[in-house]
Amino acid sequence: MNTRTRLLHNGWLWMLLGSLLTMMAYWPGLHGGYVFDDYPNIVNNANLQIDELTVPKLAQAAMSSPSSDLKRPLASISFALNHVATGLDPFAMKLTNLALHLLNGLLFFVLGRLLLLRAAHASGASPAATLAAPLAALLACGWMLLPINLSSVLYVVQRMESLAQLFVLLGLLGYLAGRQRMTTAPLKGLLICALSLIGMTALGLMAKETAVLLPLYAAILEWLLLGGQR
Repeated sequence: MNTRTRLLHNGWLWMLLGSLLTMMAYWPGLHGGYVFDDYPNIVNNANLQIDELTVPKLAQAAMSSPSSDLKRPLASISFALNHVATGLDPFAMKLTNLALHLLNGLLFFVLGRLLLLRAAHASGASPAATLAAPLAALLACGWMLLPINLSSVLYVVQRMESLAQLFVLLGLLGYLAGRQRMTTAPLKGLLICALSLIGMTALGLMAKETAVLLPLYAAILEWLLLGGQR
């Protein structure tokens, strides 16, 4: 394999380029202001606007969201931490959202690469395994630039969705790790799977209720790709 081919098959290089392109695409929007539900959840939410990191203040901020009966405490705490650092500056809030979006893109890449490698090995298509990394990077970069994700970055309060996505992706990665471990240590693998699904779903629900879909996604992976592996 020559140098050019190695570069073309380097998923991490494509992820770097895709991340830079995503930053360029979103950068102008970071200078915008607050909109819609940003006001009741952040701008007009005095309980969220803490100025010191103490347990009582963080607890106060955690339970301040009017968006849901579950209060989405992890998302509220993240907004409160932003306020401690930079006040109500919307640029800093949106920059944090962008960083979280890029992190999710990286996890999407790792998850996609693992799934494509597993699919290639299951089908016996060894040459296809060499394409797993660049294809996973292409999918991840496409997802990062997908227009529907615009709101999760530039609509500050929608960090709730990005945080839920973070825990869903971590849960799926943990589930895959557990399924792999089952081949040599069934009980340990089962424990990893259970902890990944239960723990990450619980944490995700503290950001937004969409994280409840994590077990369904794991079931779909089991049905499409992992079924039949003991």
